[in-house]
Amino acid sequence: MANHDSALRMRLTMRDLCTALTSGDKTALDTTYRETVSALDRSVRKGILHKKTASRCKSRLSARVKAATASHDGEPKVSGSFFERLKSLGYTRACYACGACSTGDGCDRV
Repeated sequence: MANHDSALRMRLTMRDLCTALTSGDKTALDTTYRETVSALDRSVRKGILHKKTASRCKSRLSARVKAATASHDGEPKVSGSFFERLKSLGYTRACYACGACSTGDGCDRV
């Protein structure tokens, strides 16, 4: 029964984190993120989750929280197509779609 309670706590905190992400309240988001990471770590200690599964989940949640706190007026800093996001990250030497063209705008080969 203890494992059931821990798994339930983990699911509920992840649900609360999703709610906090949509609400936009940064303080609630920060505290909920900490609670979620704690619940994930506790699930690993109890053997409910594998440690790499929890690590992957924490990484993805961290990226979402970082994007939500870095956004301005609810919109992410980097928006647009996949190619625009790659350009913003500094990929400009080859075509992002096939890797062969030097246009940097994508190509019709894909």
